[in-house]
Amino acid sequence: MNGQKTLRLIRIVFATMFLVGLVAAFFGLSQTLWITTIQFSASAVCFSVFKGFLTSTVITLALILLTTLLFGRLYCAVLCPLGVTQDFCAWLTRRKGSMKRNCVVLRYFVAAVVFGALTGGCVAIFRTLDPYSIFGSALAVSAHSTALEYVGAILPLFLVLALVLWKRRLFCVTLCPVGTLLGLVAQFSFWKIRLDADKCKGCKLCEKACPTGCINAENKLVDNERCVRCMNCLGVCRHSAARFSCTSNKADIPAQNNMESDPEKNAEKEKSDVSRRKFLGATATGVVILGVGSQHVAIHCKNRKLTLADSTGSQILPPGARNRRWFSSQCIDCGLCSARCPERIIRPAVSPNGLVHLDFSQGGCDIHCKACEEACPTHAIAFGKYRTRRTIRIANVGYDPQYCLSIQGENEPCAKCAEICPSAAIIMKVSPTGFHIPQLNENMCIGCGKCYSVCEGYTNKKALFLTPLEPQRLLATGQDVLRDAILAVRGTFVDSPNFATPSPDCVVIKDGAVIDKESGKGLKPLLALAERNGEKLQGAIVVDKVIGRAAAAILICAKVAYVHGELMSADGVAFLTMHGVAAGYRKLVPLILNRDMSGRCPLELLVDGIDNPEKAVETLKGKQK
Repeated sequence: MNGQKTLRLIRIVFATMFLVGLVAAFFGLSQTLWITTIQFSASAVCFSVFKGFLTSTVITLALILLTTLLFGRLYCAVLCPLGVTQDFCAWLTRRKGSMKRNCVVLRYFVAAVVFGALTGGCVAIFRTLDPYSIFGSALAVSAHSTALEYVGAILPLFLVLALVLWKRRLFCVTLCPVGTLLGLVAQFSFWKIRLDADKCKGCKLCEKACPTGCINAENKLVDNERCVRCMNCLGVCRHSAARFSCTSNKADIPAQNNMESDPEKNAEKEKSDVSRRKFLGATATGVVILGVGSQHVAIHCKNRKLTLADSTGSQILPPGARNRRWFSSQCIDCGLCSARCPERIIRPAVSPNGLVHLDFSQGGCDIHCKACEEACPTHAIAFGKYRTRRTIRIANVGYDPQYCLSIQGENEPCAKCAEICPSAAIIMKVSPTGFHIPQLNENMCIGCGKCYSVCEGYTNKKALFLTPLEPQRLLATGQDVLRDAILAVRGTFVDSPNFATPSPDCVVIKDGAVIDKESGKGLKPLLALAERNGEKLQGAIVVDKVIGRAAAAILICAKVAYVHGELMSADGVAFLTMHGVAAGYRKLVPLILNRDMSGRCPLELLVDGIDNPEKAVETLKGKQK
């Protein structure tokens, strides 16, 4: 095998490696995520006018364009997943036909419209024809279930592959905006595919093998603007006439690449070149006009509080999406965030002007997860300076008590929303009349949807509902002392100077500030705080991990105003309420068990049946001694 034919094999090996790596990234392999960041479309969207750009984006675009200027459209043959898939489909079906006609006007017109709209901030048209978005959306469809999502993701890929069965890479040389732009650069590349007139025997094997129809074997000409560098011609040529070499080698340039000897053909070629230059000039002007026009429309929509996704205004955007206008101008709907979301709640856009959104019907957004931010190649999802999900509020949560099982239910109170809330925005509070009511702190809610996903509701209608927050906001840390204390006792990281030390087991709050905290097992922290603070506990708020009847007796004697227990017994709640102490909890249990879960806590058994708090505390202290 000569060196020229080896190039085709090398191209196939690298194309396969990149395609497999990209597919692996969609199915959870983080080590290959970098392949998604070197896709031309992702970098083009980041770099588009009016949105700014990142250094990595500039470098990626520069490398792709430089590679194209040196070697032609290697991107289309190696890095583009849809291009490699088309080659595989054509090989699998043994398709030989290709598009012979050079559809210059159609190709440039489509590119002008797409890039003009992109310049103005409209990504909807671009992602409809973007090869990476088409491939990624179809690949990520395994994470979705609705018929509309399946059709929206599979149909574009199906149409492209249908074109492959007809004219192979017809999409790449007529409709693909990325291919058109790279083709304009590729026609000036240093290394080109060409036919050696002295060696060519006119067998036309190269012409039949070319998937883009860019080879004219009769005249020994190759249109390097449409050539995708698949190297098929090098593999089938029996006489080594098809070559991939640098045009600077004057000895290798065939006579056919020079001007035709026939004056009529020269005049016709010159006329064609003039027409192409005029069309390119008109196209460039159209790009500028369309881009500026799109930007003015976008500004007008913003002033009127309209967006490209008004029809989907009830949909909640992924965390870090900022607002609908920003997200619609950045997201290319490649499906990567949806495929990598561990909770499977990120759903694709179901219409061309729709947006990727969240569906909380089956689960909520994990506050410790940042898979969507890490996966997004266009930085449409970015968590901002905090670099964490737990501080981003994406939705408002509403509560309708008439459908709450805690109020309407006949059995024990439902506290699923409080149990699952990761930010302590929902806690259960006991009213003086004995109702266990979820209390929502809207300032601390991040809209993760976990409460909504577990809410069963009365008569199968959820008591909780979510509405989008526009724009998304960052929570102010350290503003709610009670919430921070609950999270600290829970063992969750709290960005507050009050809890810079290891997580406490008991915290005392008074006059909006933490006055004391203690760590230890059982009742020791609570007894230590009561002995150390004395009358200071009167009117205070106490947060503890476990509150039963024994702990309730200590707090009643200390005359605290409110008690929150991460785990609270029904007996403890009743004892506190009986003596006028407000109570709240995260999880309610019938009894407090011992450490090995083999029976009731011995201290609970010790005060069982003692209704006098002072007597109960004396009994506990005697046992402790």
